[in-house]
Amino acid sequence: MKTNKMKCKRYSLKSIVAVMTAMCMIFVSVVPASAATGQWSGLAENEALIKDTITAISSGVTEHEVITNVSTGDDQKIDYLCEIKPDENIKLVAGYGNDDADSWSLTRTTKQAAAYEKNHPGETVVGAINADFFNMATGEPMGALVMEGEKKHAVNGRYYFGIKKDGTPVIRNNEDVSDLEMAVGGDQVLVRDGQVVEESTEYGALKYSRTAIGYKADGTIVTFVTYGKRPPVSCGRTYKEMAEMFAAAGCEYALALDGGGSSTWAARPEGTTKLEVRNSPNDGAEREVSSSILIVSNAVATGIFDHVQLTPNNEVYTPNSEVNFDAVGVDTAGFPVEIPKGTRYALADDSMDLGTIDEATGEFKANDKTGVVTVNMMQGDKVVGQTSIEVAVPDKVYFANEEISLGFDEESDLGLVVRSQERDMHYNDGDLVWEVSDESMGSFTGNVFKSSDGNSVTGTVTVKSAYDESVYGEITVIVGKLPTIVWDFEDTVDADGNPVSAEDYYIGSEERTGILTHENYGRGGKESIE
Repeated sequence: MKTNKMKCKRYSLKSIVAVMTAMCMIFVSVVPASAATGQWSGLAENEALIKDTITAISSGVTEHEVITNVSTGDDQKIDYLCEIKPDENIKLVAGYGNDDADSWSLTRTTKQAAAYEKNHPGETVVGAINADFFNMATGEPMGALVMEGEKKHAVNGRYYFGIKKDGTPVIRNNEDVSDLEMAVGGDQVLVRDGQVVEESTEYGALKYSRTAIGYKADGTIVTFVTYGKRPPVSCGRTYKEMAEMFAAAGCEYALALDGGGSSTWAARPEGTTKLEVRNSPNDGAEREVSSSILIVSNAVATGIFDHVQLTPNNEVYTPNSEVNFDAVGVDTAGFPVEIPKGTRYALADDSMDLGTIDEATGEFKANDKTGVVTVNMMQGDKVVGQTSIEVAVPDKVYFANEEISLGFDEESDLGLVVRSQERDMHYNDGDLVWEVSDESMGSFTGNVFKSSDGNSVTGTVTVKSAYDESVYGEITVIVGKLPTIVWDFEDTVDADGNPVSAEDYYIGSEERTGILTHENYGRGGKESIE
């Protein structure tokens, strides 16, 4: 696969500067007609849509990567929402362990998907999310679990999401599950009869990494997973915010599922062959969980070419960039297929004045103009694939922090953030002008700073847009500062000069409260400060 010839700062590491709703640019990606859908419409109160990248997963299954923010610009959220229209080829099933709940276990969501596929030849898991809360020691779910019409675990009075044997989705807490084909337990109902249900727990009021599911009156099912709680990249969701999004999108009912490090969204976009985690789980890797919800396709590869998926999609570049577009063939069932000979890349008529594209390789060379570039894949006179990017100049250049400390001879981008209308940009050498207050600090190669190899110094680095010097940022850079010990975890003395063991000081004892505390859900989790 070809790669773009520039650095990509997709998500910043700094609180977003103010963005007024009127300034927000809504840029919707183009998907094949077979999976066409509108931009995501369900927003939480006082939030504005910054970006909605749409990806076709399968016929009737569409992913939205939604980026939102508030007017003050300091509450960015990234959420993965998937709209599912079940039919004869698409269904939802409950996953557990190795596709077997005869004994309790903890298993990664993607591994549960692989086990289901192994036991169900001809079926493909195209999407998956984690589901119920669970005993952290054993993996036993806290609520309902129904797999292929068989009850595996009691409801225990908790709400659950289920699919009835006639295909109707339900969210309820009835103990009788005999009418269900699948069910997984959850937590609080977020939306009931189209109305937001008020938060009732301290847990629900936290900004946290979340997973949830809901459905609309027409039977469309919506899954929801946050990017992960990584402020300021993505600040996490409360139950209320999720409920507002579901309700605004037209969902009749919605249910919160397990969150935190368990929150997982995995998908297999059409034209690909592997289920991959799409969000960024809090643990830094996919967590072993209890039950899951698997989106399953019964479609069988036909090998008959239908259309092309083009990348990149919905990205922003600076003028004079070189962008390598790549194409993947998709058959009539959404599986990868060879692209027929004779297809070619071409710019749409309204993009011809923004640059040139090699019809054989897909290499696009932007000129110095700005605007939306639409690229088509042509088979004769027929458009069989389409994507769009934007060429723009930065309107914000800043750093992730006010200060950074570097060791000697260390390379860094200093946490640089380059944006246009609140959207992170791909940028090139020459797009930015750098200045250092003291040359002994180090030097730049392109947009990468390399600190000195032995000179301890503190100074200021300034960056300006080459297109507009009023667009700039500054950061204090400390080079070669020695570390300072904050805690050494050794024995100490108290205010009266009495000796205190490290264990008593940090962890505590019957006579003394330690300075560190810990907590868990009380669900069998085993943890200690020690």
